[in-house]
Amino acid sequence: MKTTILIFFLTLTIGSQCQSIENIKKRLQLLSDSSKIRSDTTGLSRLPRFTFFCTAEIIITEEDRTEKTIPSEIQDPWNYYSVIDLNNDGLNDLVYSGPCNPYDQTGILLNDGKSLQLIYDYPGVVISIVKGSTQTTIHSLYRPTGCYSNNELIEITIVKGKPPSINRIGYTVIPKLNLQNLKNVKVQGVLRWSPKQDDVERKDECSDQRIKGNHLLNIDKPTEAIQLDQFGQWRLVLYKTSNHESIIGWIKRK
Repeated sequence: MKTTILIFFLTLTIGSQCQSIENIKKRLQLLSDSSKIRSDTTGLSRLPRFTFFCTAEIIITEEDRTEKTIPSEIQDPWNYYSVIDLNNDGLNDLVYSGPCNPYDQTGILLNDGKSLQLIYDYPGVVISIVKGSTQTTIHSLYRPTGCYSNNELIEITIVKGKPPSINRIGYTVIPKLNLQNLKNVKVQGVLRWSPKQDDVERKDECSDQRIKGNHLLNIDKPTEAIQLDQFGQWRLVLYKTSNHESIIGWIKRK
């Protein structure tokens, strides 16, 4: 069976020692349905004036100190904005999801009644906005190019009166996962980015560092993880490295 190589770097905010399997399942399901959301600019004209660099005009000062205005290169920039009350304070806020050279960009601006304040700005396009009674959760998908090969699924949670909580999933290629069979397991050994044993040291093509095969990290004692899938003797697991970060990779069964 041909196996698709996968690497995840997952940042989570989970208070308990045991990560929620249901929470992980919901997040991974977003990766199989990552279409862009449709914008909704209803009420945009009633918002405070604002400037967001992706759609703003550029002002250049010439040598003679005169100023030259260059219009935004984005056609119909308002098509990439969505108006929504994100923090349930009765004021409409603004989400940008659209082009911004060299990548797509996600921007979130909160309305304080007088102005729109930028609280989040990072490459990616919004693929999900879920508004609840106490919080709004936004997922943005970032697909880079070049040496930085990890895609990122970013979760931004917005609650009234609190700074946004930002959690990230990074990955390369996504296999078809059977998300019905997630389970807690104990793992120990070398966590790898592909399901094969590669321990050869080589130079990283994108830096001056040397890397060891397909190693991600060494788990030196039996530790709890979530098994996402299994191919032969290789397990694909989500391994928690700190209270706010986990990594998903391949580990050989003992």
